Amino acid sequence: DALLHHIGFLAAGIMVFRAGMYEKLTVAAIGMEVSSPFLSLHILFRQLEGRCSFVVSEIASAIFALTFLIVRIFIFGYVLFEFHYHVWRQQHLFPSFTHWPLTYGILLAYSAGWILQLFWLKSIIAKVHRTCQSRAKRDS
Repeated sequence: DALLHHIGFLAAGIMVFRAGMYEKLTVAAIGMEVSSPFLSLHILFRQLEGRCSFVVSEIASAIFALTFLIVRIFIFGYVLFEFHYHVWRQQHLFPSFTHWPLTYGILLAYSAGWILQLFWLKSIIAKVHRTCQSRAKRDS
């Protein structure tokens, strides 16, 4: 699903480039990558041994989960829903040169990408829940 995610957003990016519009949507999509360095840091330090590596991995994981929720779910989700609203309810505000089939393709690609983010969010929440349960057992 990570490959699908990158192919989908690449296709959406190419469509946006072709359309020459929708900068806010594109910036929000690119902005989702704010969470990626924390995931990479978590994965890197998870492979290393020692207490320090464990702590760095745990902190990076927590920051990744938080930035994922804020940037990928809330901010991108808001911008995407705003785009849906404009496409479906306020088409009269779009410029006359708007290429509608391309616009619908962009809408579909970014919407599918956000649904994939929701799927990943479910996995992140499950991992956070498991981590909290294991810490509770360890502390009792």
